[in-house]
Amino acid sequence: SSRVVATDGQTAFTVSTYDSNLVDVFLNGVKLDSTEYNTTNSTTITLVTGASTGDVLEATSYSNFSGVNVDNATNSTNISIALELCRQLPLVVMDPT
Repeated sequence: SSRVVATDGQTAFTVSTYDSNLVDVFLNGVKLDSTEYNTTNSTTITLVTGASTGDVLEATSYSNFSGVNVDNATNSTNISIALELCRQLPLVVMDPT
């Protein structure tokens, strides 16, 4: 994640490398809609409307996750054991009053 403090009217922000389809952009803690900024390249985010002095732009990038391929008995056994351990955890119920 990247954090940049803006100067008056700043529109272009250099941030950590990101995939344009896997980034969330926040201005002063408010998540921006994708129509409010452009992902110019893998390190620059450009706001449609300039920021004010002291505004904080934050960009959080994500990466694709590849799931586990369970194709043999060993993998199936390991997953079954993990599920059984989860079932043994205590259930905590909070009293809403």
